[in-house]
Amino acid sequence: MDVTALRLVPQPEAPDAPGLQASYYDRLRWALYVVRHGCRVDPGIFAACQRLVAWEVEQRKAHTGHPLRFVELWRPECRLCSDITWPRAADGRLLNTSGKPCGRTGPHDDVPMHGVPMHHVSGDLHRCPRCGVEEERTSQREMVRRFLQSEALYFVALGGNRSSKSWSGSVCGVMTAMGAAHPDVVELLRRNGLKPGRLPQAPSLVLAGSITNDDSRDYLRPIYDSLLPDAWEWSARFAAQTASTWQPGSGAGLPGSVLFKTTSGADASKRWQGTSTPLVHNDEDHGDVEVLREQLRAVADQGGRWLGTFTPTRGKSRLVVDVLFRDPPRASGEVEVYRLDPVDNPMIDGDAMGRWLASMTAKERDVRRYARFVQLDGLVHPTWDESVHVVPAIDPAEMADWPRVDGLDFGFRAPFAYLWGAVDPRGVLHIIRARYVPQVNTDAHIYEVHRAEACPACWPGPDDWPADRWWDRRFRAAESCAVCNGSGRAVPEPYARAADPADADARDRWAAMGLPTTAAIKARREGYGAIDQLLEVRNGSPGLVVHDHPSTAPLRKEISELAWKDHEAGKRSQLTVHRETEVVGADHAWDALRYLVMEARRLRLVDYFHESRK
Repeated sequence: MDVTALRLVPQPEAPDAPGLQASYYDRLRWALYVVRHGCRVDPGIFAACQRLVAWEVEQRKAHTGHPLRFVELWRPECRLCSDITWPRAADGRLLNTSGKPCGRTGPHDDVPMHGVPMHHVSGDLHRCPRCGVEEERTSQREMVRRFLQSEALYFVALGGNRSSKSWSGSVCGVMTAMGAAHPDVVELLRRNGLKPGRLPQAPSLVLAGSITNDDSRDYLRPIYDSLLPDAWEWSARFAAQTASTWQPGSGAGLPGSVLFKTTSGADASKRWQGTSTPLVHNDEDHGDVEVLREQLRAVADQGGRWLGTFTPTRGKSRLVVDVLFRDPPRASGEVEVYRLDPVDNPMIDGDAMGRWLASMTAKERDVRRYARFVQLDGLVHPTWDESVHVVPAIDPAEMADWPRVDGLDFGFRAPFAYLWGAVDPRGVLHIIRARYVPQVNTDAHIYEVHRAEACPACWPGPDDWPADRWWDRRFRAAESCAVCNGSGRAVPEPYARAADPADADARDRWAAMGLPTTAAIKARREGYGAIDQLLEVRNGSPGLVVHDHPSTAPLRKEISELAWKDHEAGKRSQLTVHRETEVVGADHAWDALRYLVMEARRLRLVDYFHESRK
């Protein structure tokens, strides 16, 4: 048909300029907007748009049952050119092509809306064909293009929620199963300006993995089904068991089929044995390195690839570490990673996305939007937020009148942890400093605690003093000190030092050297709950803060990453109370914190004041 008029530059009121677009299908997309919204353009251009839309309708009628042919992979849309001539609802929100509110209410908000599609330049850089602005953005089209061209064994598509990572991976899986020569694949590639790259020409077997059969049945299989031709047959499509789908004339496990397997359970790795394929598509992080090995064996025979699509809520899981953070690192070019940002997705309600992201903690946004490796699933303290709970360090001298309580966790091979705590007049518990050192004897720890608390004016500090007498000489030197008035201390004596009662010998040694300890309350459930209570923000303030000091870094890391230990499904009822409270990850500084918090509660240093913040 004649689309010459579309190459003319429309009036300024029009939302886009087709003559500036790179492909025929971009002009078609613009034409659909023009016809549906009745934008003010030249009558000749409008008539050409109508003819082009009519042609598209006829194409869809002729190819009913072939959804892959009409897939348009989304690209980011210009934030500066997004609010021009689009129809609006009564409340001012823009309307999408279906007449439903979507997107932003202004051109400079953080969440984009439907507007001018940007063109890929290089890397993550995209350019608006209307205003010429260049920005680093993410693109579904670019993710699929990189997958098709990539020579990497591992291709990892990370994305926040609603970023379409699973759908994008499924498009790659369906194209691989159908083969590059299939008319539907040819049309999809042409429509989106893509080249087949490493796609096999002939139909292939694809393995699609989900963590559970329920995940496969309720989520991954429907995505694949929405992309496959209607003529494809299914086995166990709606059943909570292994399923498969295949093209006419093929069968389960043959070229031109997709097998849906699971990656969890005691015998998960066995399910992946005995199959050869050019592509394994893993949706969500299963964390099982043994399954990964079998999946790699499955693609080895055909020089295939491993495709992972997930939001990294498990943080640096065993699988992620083995693939992305391996030590020594994998060979250059063996792994390729692409991140999709959900706010770049023009197919979702931008206002709703903005409200959803605003309701999250900074840690949650790191994962849910930016797909950074911060563990969320099963976190012991999910409300921990460094932007809220970490405050600038204060000179201990400024806290001379604050009630103090300390906590310590003994260790030698495992790190020894000591936390200095103080409660401010509002009742907020401050973790001031910390000591976190492995493989050091008890006397050395005692010496360092004395030195950290000592008056600098009278601390004698020669290290060659007899190891069993230096603390005594410390206080003798303080008798004539005008700075500390004989106390020998720069900070107040703590009300208590809560220590693990199990190590009686260590506690006796600490007492003999002038640092008596109190038997800590070790109740795990209560300890977790007490910390969580103090992490709550009430009346604009949390009940627990950690000072931004180099010594507190291990504590901050532990409290942000500590997670509940997973146990095999079906055995939960058999767990003891202790096992139900088991955690995964380093917990030495965190144990000291738990002892400290429980002791502060016992002494009524935090409960009374924390409640007063209501």
